[in-house]
Amino acid sequence: TLIPVDETLPMNEPEEIRERFGAHLDLIIDGGACHLDPTSVIDLRTAPPTIVREGRGDTAPFER
Repeated sequence: TLIPVDETLPMNEPEEIRERFGAHLDLIIDGGACHLDPTSVIDLRTAPPTIVREGRGDTAPFER
């Protein structure tokens, strides 16, 4: 689930996200159908990874 800046409705279709933001994303993981609840966002560009937003999904594997 992706909630674009200045929008209230989340996007949860990977192809729509790729069409709109593909040039700015390195990776989209399609985990299948998802809820409209916000998901966790993890920045993998840093070591250790930075948890940008904690939401649905276990972030424990990315925490030190």
